[in-house]
Amino acid sequence: MIRGWRVNLRPVSVHDLPHMVKWRRDMRLMGYYDRPVPISPDEMEIEIRDHIKSPDRLDFIVESKKGEPLGPAFFEHIDRESRHGEINIMIAEKKRGAAFHGANSAFLLLLYAFRKMNLRKVYGRIIEYASESRALLEAVGFKKEAVWREYFYQKGRRWDFHVYGLLRDDFERFLKTPRGRRYLKASGEK
Repeated sequence: MIRGWRVNLRPVSVHDLPHMVKWRRDMRLMGYYDRPVPISPDEMEIEIRDHIKSPDRLDFIVESKKGEPLGPAFFEHIDRESRHGEINIMIAEKKRGAAFHGANSAFLLLLYAFRKMNLRKVYGRIIEYASESRALLEAVGFKKEAVWREYFYQKGRRWDFHVYGLLRDDFERFLKTPRGRRYLKASGEK
């Protein structure tokens, strides 16, 4: 369990199947992802089990401090030799403070990536209309590195994917800013 000040991250398990199926079937949420939908409970269980066993993936459930599941958060495409991976966060349960839950989740994942997994770079892909996701990545120091033009078909047309990256050194610099120090202090890290 990774503990934060607003949320905790715990490893995903097959017991999360009802929530994962519900979130995956939510077309509003899936409009931001290039994942196939809808998905049956049996298919979702196989996917969860495969992800748990995968050496290039690490899945968590974001939970409120009361233990309520809020959504999935994960790293995929982890390359341990080159030391990079892709970050994904979905706050599916939009409750009061959802924006803070996303920011806290991102911060905890980045601390874990750089300090526990020893990654050198974390990147994220977002569809061009995902303004909340873009703001979240930029708030913790990510920089836009590329645009994959007309990469994703959604809502009846093709959309660009924007690729954002964050290097470990840039994250460490972020931790020295007033905002970074607040995040760090609240997380209990040094």
